[in-house]
Amino acid sequence: MYTLLSGRNLYLALSFSKYLLASSLLLGVILLLSAVPIAIILLLKILFYTIIYILQHENSLKQKLCFYKNLGVSKVTLFLVAFIIDFTITIVSNLILLKF
Repeated sequence: MYTLLSGRNLYLALSFSKYLLASSLLLGVILLLSAVPIAIILLLKILFYTIIYILQHENSLKQKLCFYKNLGVSKVTLFLVAFIIDFTITIVSNLILLKF
């Protein structure tokens, strides 16, 4: 059975979206330090990932996605796994910043 968070999918999603995650996490930390509520931050991140998903029709990203498609991983899986990882890190960093 195909699972979304299998080790292979997780590794491929991380290698695909490392810059996407870095920019999203930077945005999240800046917003957290600006005392923006976590619900708004998560909505902005959903919007961010939606825009990136729509922009994936650009040729350079389309060619990169072809590599992952040949490995059997869909673009939806790549973006979902990246969002789940980002969502988890955002919640954890918010909890850590609230403790200090």
